[in-house]
Amino acid sequence: HTRQGEDALGSGLVMVSQCDIVIAADTASFGLPEINAGVMGGTKHLARIVPEKVMRWMALTGNRVDAHYLHRLGVVQQVVTQ
Repeated sequence: HTRQGEDALGSGLVMVSQCDIVIAADTASFGLPEINAGVMGGTKHLARIVPEKVMRWMALTGNRVDAHYLHRLGVVQQVVTQ
């Protein structure tokens, strides 16, 4: 369970894609939930930081990924305990 402010969703994830260094809480989640509202966005920016298949999966399903997953992909440089 995550606390408020620990998630980077939609435009928050786009902001993450523009950062030089990303340090995330171990409870943080990242995603593009706007597909659940029938719209799609953020894929252009997300495609710069994650593999295309991961970006498509996130954009088309609205599923979230955790900080550890993005750390393995090199998007998050450090995961810290909350």
